[in-house]
Order: sequence, then structure tokens, then C-alpha cells
Amino acid sequence: MDESAIGFLYFFFSKVLGRAEQALAHAFDDRARHFKPIPGPKFAVDGPNPELFNFSNLCSYLLKENQRDAEALKGLGICLFRLGDNTSARKCFQALLTQTHDEEALYWLGSIGIACGDDALAISHFQDLAHPEQLPPILRFTFFKELGNSLTRRGNLEAAEQSYRSALALEPMSDTIHVNLGTMEVQRGRSEEASAHFTRALEINPKNGRARCGLGILAFSREDFACAEREFLATLDIETHNLVALHHLLVIAHRHNDFSRVKEKLLEFVKNGARNADIHYALAVVLLKDSDWRGCERELKASLEINSSHVKARKLLDEVNGNHRRL
Repeated sequence: MDESAIGFLYFFFSKVLGRAEQALAHAFDDRARHFKPIPGPKFAVDGPNPELFNFSNLCSYLLKENQRDAEALKGLGICLFRLGDNTSARKCFQALLTQTHDEEALYWLGSIGIACGDDALAISHFQDLAHPEQLPPILRFTFFKELGNSLTRRGNLEAAEQSYRSALALEPMSDTIHVNLGTMEVQRGRSEEASAHFTRALEINPKNGRARCGLGILAFSREDFACAEREFLATLDIETHNLVALHHLLVIAHRHNDFSRVKEKLLEFVKNGARNADIHYALAVVLLKDSDWRGCERELKASLEINSSHVKARKLLDEVNGNHRRL
């Protein structure tokens, strides 16, 4: 189970687990001895999240005992959300909100909105939360961060900045929030402010690839291509599959007709098993410039296996095959 799931759940289960221990202590009680794992249609006990599955079973058991058990309803909703069953999780939190008016339910409904790709719905739920300062501490930072992310994606940068700064006030050493603020400043065209945030993020966490990539974008925008190349190469040393860095490196390589460094990173991308039709096509073009016909053909076929409608890959493969026939 991932760390965020552990953090979310153990806050809640600090109360529920106490009740579970009581049930175990009275294992021969008529109620407790009837408790059995409840198989779910979407989960397996030996699946990737057995702890979550067991927690959901416990909550289901408690709800059988009392359908209006708010703690169990919240716990079941959290488990279902972390297991990816957003529809069932939403029902739990809507019922919790109706029964108890617990504003934490709005936090989880907003999180489900984000998971479903509906930022407008997420913002609506988050902004209905009248007292975010009363959220459990472990959720408060994430609330402001995710609200800021949703507002940014919807283009409301002023409100997003306020939300990010609220998150930063709670966790001043958050490199993630500094990167988010830096990215926002790039969108505003405020390079100095963006650079300050990316630099601060790297001071906090030197392995933050997004911050390194942000500095590369700033260097690229001022046409300092040598600096941009260094930053993008450093980004890919941290994050092999950073597509933004790869695409910018390709532009720089074409500009200077020097493909040696980007070729190495493209090969690394493909070697690590990532599947991206555009990257396979880009590698094919680079290999063709090195007169590696077989390698070029291999990458073009890989590109078309991923996306059979890739027009550029299809056209270049036809040209390569035509040249082979003429030889």
C-alpha cells in the first residue's frame, strides 16, 4: 500500500482499530465470530492492496452492525477510493455528508472528482468546504495543493496561487509546491519569479526532475540553448521518461544538427520499456541520420505498433522500404 494511503487511513483508523481490537478480544462473541472477509467484485484478497481490502472488509462488517456508523462509512469510502472504485466511494461520501454534514466528505468528493478528470466538480466540492482549517492535519496540506492544481488546470491562476501559498504555509519545505508555483509563473511570463521557485525546489530536493526541467524551459525561452541542453540532460538523468525534456532536446538537436546527446537519451527511453509512438519515430529519424537503416526501420515499426495511424512514421517507413528496394 502506498504511503499516502497509509497516512490517510491510519488517521481514521486510530479510532476504528480500537474497536476492531475489542472485537478480536471478544473473538467468541456472537457478533465477532460471524465476521468473514467479504469478497468484492473488483478486488482480490491477494491483489496489490491486501491491507486496503482487509480494511474495507472491516468497515463493511461494522456497517452491517450499524448502517449509520459514520466512522465505518468514511473508512469504507477511503478504502474504495484508494482501490479505484470511484463510483462506490462517491456514494459513501455523499451518504456521509447527508447523514452527518461532515465537511471532510467534501474533501474526498473533490479528490474523487480529480481522479475522474473533472476539475470543475472537484473545485465545486472543495470550495463548498467552509472550514478547511478544521480538516485533519494530514489532509489539510493535500487539500490546498489539489485545489491549487485544479484551479491551475482551469486557468484560474490567482486563486490557484492563494491555494498553493496556503499549502506552503503548512509545509514550507515542500519542493512540489515550489515547482507548482514556478510553473504558474512560467505561464504568467514572470521568468525571475519562476526561476526562484525552481531553484528553491532544487535546494530542498536536488532530485526534483520537474524543477530541473523548469529551469531548462526558462533557458530555452531566452534562447540560451547551451544552458537549456544541460538542464534537460540533467532532467533526464533524474526522470528518464520526461517527455517535455526529450522534446526540447530534439528541437535543440535539430537546430544545431548535433544528435549525439539526444540519441543517447532516446535509446535509454526505449530501453526502459516506455511506449510512445512519437519517441520511437523521433529515434528513427535520428538513426536515419546516422545511416542506421535497420534501426530506423525497427523504430518506425515500433511506432506504428503503438499507433497504426501515425502518419509521419508510415510515410518514413514507406520511404525507407523504397530505398531498400532500389539498393
